[in-house]
Amino acid sequence: MCDLRELTRVRMVLSCQRTRLKNRISSTLAKYGLALEGCGDCYGRGGRAQRNRLVTQVPPHTQWVGGLLLAQRDFVDQQIRQQE
Repeated sequence: MCDLRELTRVRMVLSCQRTRLKNRISSTLAKYGLALEGCGDCYGRGGRAQRNRLVTQVPPHTQWVGGLLLAQRDFVDQQIRQQE
């Protein structure tokens, strides 16, 4: 029973981390007046391609940070999928 509660807590923590990363990515793009348009799920497949294009439109250091945030989000998604 305790193990099940721990799994639930870890899932919640990972979900919160994923949300924080999404918010950071969105705010990084918003600083430069860039926003995702015309996609139902901005973090789904269609949104990912658009997001990757937008990240290339910011200055080099911000591109590096954006890539880092995207990679961290992918890693957290992978951890969530493994746990499920």
